[in-house]
Amino acid sequence: MKKMMIMFCCLLLLTSCGTQRELNELALILSLGVDVYEDTGYQVTMQIADPSEIISITGATSGTTSIPIVNYTGVGPTFVEALENAARQVSRTAFYTHMALIVVGQDLAERGIFPVLDILERETEIRENVPIVVAKQESAFHILNSLTMINKLPAYSIKGKLKMNEEGFGSTMMVTIKDFLVKKDSEASFPIISGVISPNYTEKTSTKENLEQAAPKSSLVSGLAVFDHGGKFLYWMKDEHKRSVLFMENRIQQAFVMLPCDEENQTAIKIMYAKTKKETSIEKGQAKLNISIKAEGEIDGLGCPNKEMTKKQIISGYEKELEKKIKEEVEAAVKEAQEQETDIYGFNDVLYRSKPDQWKRVKDSWEELFSEAEVHVKAEAEIKRTGNITNSN
Repeated sequence: MKKMMIMFCCLLLLTSCGTQRELNELALILSLGVDVYEDTGYQVTMQIADPSEIISITGATSGTTSIPIVNYTGVGPTFVEALENAARQVSRTAFYTHMALIVVGQDLAERGIFPVLDILERETEIRENVPIVVAKQESAFHILNSLTMINKLPAYSIKGKLKMNEEGFGSTMMVTIKDFLVKKDSEASFPIISGVISPNYTEKTSTKENLEQAAPKSSLVSGLAVFDHGGKFLYWMKDEHKRSVLFMENRIQQAFVMLPCDEENQTAIKIMYAKTKKETSIEKGQAKLNISIKAEGEIDGLGCPNKEMTKKQIISGYEKELEKKIKEEVEAAVKEAQEQETDIYGFNDVLYRSKPDQWKRVKDSWEELFSEAEVHVKAEAEIKRTGNITNSN
């Protein structure tokens, strides 16, 4: 018994937190930006939280206009070497667990981003649910170098804008590393990534002087980029088609549609719910795409005077106008995809799952069949609430 007690005490003395790392020994990586360097190489921008200026990783600061981040840039013939050259400039161990964003320059997107994402996905410290964005017609370095107000961490600011624009306006999508790689590896669709811009970027955009303005320059979420199955950028979708992507992906949480109520004024409809069903069939050698959309909304702003919203015929008229608007938007968005021969909405996957035998016969010629397919869109809309004010006067 005495020997057992001695052994137990020895074990307690030998026990320690071998994997524990002190916070003051770590460099918290908030974001990575990747651009092309000299045609074939890579430039990596590593955004790190400055512990002397930041209180909370969520973006809360001491209330001053101090700069809470530091950007280090490294270049190299491969992504790994460029990342290492950036990390060598930091006096602490790089810690990727809190990384909030990956920004890809458009030049790299055109060359292909799969090699970069493949490496990041294999890194155990980097979570696969980190969002990706494309710097629209500019570099990832400029995006991460654009200082922001409210949320003073640029990476977290962009992530917040992605979330807000998707959930509040239905105008963009938050796409993660996992989302992209799953779509790339499947036959379901072409991957889509949201774009981000830094309008009128200058050297002052990255300085304290920018933060001391009432209207500082800042990054903005803008556009949806379509990629091929090899991870190469193909084209930017037209802005008026962005909402249709969310309709087709069943990702509409809230969106605003403006409907004319007379020759000069418009009424705002807030869509609160939408559900889309897709069907694909092959009849007599031609593909037929059927899209059924059900939407529910409410009157958010009555633009026309003297409209008695209690009258059923007025509500019915707005419902028909909303159905027409949704139908026209979705038809135009699908037409753009057909012209580009990119089945970004996954009609091929619908056919594969519902009629696998048909899919086997047309698999090799699907791009041509899709581009010439008949498209039928049916929209049903219901306005649930009109608000308490029945007359805008």
